Amino acid sequence: MDETLAMQSRLSKDEIPVSLTGEGDNQQCLVKGYAEAIQVLTSDSQVERLTRAGTRPGQTFTDLPRWLGLAMSRQRCEALRPYLERLASDLAGAVMARGEADLVDDFVIPYSFSGLCSAVGVPASQHPALYAWHQAAPRTPAEVEDPDGPHWRSLHQLIAPLVVAGTSGQGLARIMASEIRAGHLATDQAIMALGLLILSSAHPSVTRLISDTLLLLLVDQDKRAALIARPATIPAALEEMLRFASPSILVGPRLTRCPMRIGDVQVPAEVQLKVFVGVANRDPRRFRDPGRIDFDRDEAQHLAFGYGTSYCPGARLARIEAEIAIRTMLPRLERLALAIPVGRIGWSDRRRGYQTMLETLPVTAVREHAR
Repeated sequence: MDETLAMQSRLSKDEIPVSLTGEGDNQQCLVKGYAEAIQVLTSDSQVERLTRAGTRPGQTFTDLPRWLGLAMSRQRCEALRPYLERLASDLAGAVMARGEADLVDDFVIPYSFSGLCSAVGVPASQHPALYAWHQAAPRTPAEVEDPDGPHWRSLHQLIAPLVVAGTSGQGLARIMASEIRAGHLATDQAIMALGLLILSSAHPSVTRLISDTLLLLLVDQDKRAALIARPATIPAALEEMLRFASPSILVGPRLTRCPMRIGDVQVPAEVQLKVFVGVANRDPRRFRDPGRIDFDRDEAQHLAFGYGTSYCPGARLARIEAEIAIRTMLPRLERLALAIPVGRIGWSDRRRGYQTMLETLPVTAVREHAR
């Protein structure tokens, strides 16, 4: 089963942790080692990030991570817990009532997307409309923000009421509304930032984490039994899943500001850096037997959520969402089984708006005498 879930190759002992490829303007530096990845992610004075979510032309919109941090504080995330527990319970109950379902379409995606929307401050009544926009919208900021295009108009209609003065919105929307009233942020800028956040946030990563974990627990009875016996270890199990099958193999692209030495390689200035955190999380120099899923692993921090100043501000919400989802489904998995052979399970990027993830996870109810 570990091999089934291994969507990216681990760093072998013979592979170079840092390498330069291409020439001239096409030269790139590939960073795959754990220590080397941390070096890049913590070298802000020498490394420039090439993309910033929510940036409009001519603007340096650098406050979004700070606002996200406020919106997804421990207190705010814990306040969302009752809603997430009810949502997970309702979706899981519907699955069991039908007796058959695709856990990706019928549980994981509606659960994780609504979790993100609630954290942003979108009322539950608007989640379906925003998901429809998410599926229809193009993937590039230029297309989304075209003032004459349908995607910008529909996004404006959905988001503007949440960020204008006097709104009763919650979470990030309320913080942005306050910034707008203070004159620190334009309304259109806030709308675009929230739109790009919904398009490119950690939601797809949470979806991948939950669906991969559900697959593992469906087919590995020993691991499932261990978590049922010790539900307090669910968070540790999820950390191991984040390490082993990191939802995102790459972090956002970066550029060297000046010549710098990364590991044993001298990298010139203005070279694009590609940091493969999914590979670094399986570096045998850092992790024992990295190709094995070990829920009792007690080793170095994985890099699935980044590191240092590049750490994902939504990591706390992602962990809470995943923990609630697995805790809710865990006892029910005893009464479910895969509806297709495990060999037919596959991953792809065919789902619009999502990274590589499970194509489907069909299950059927197991009769009492068949267990």
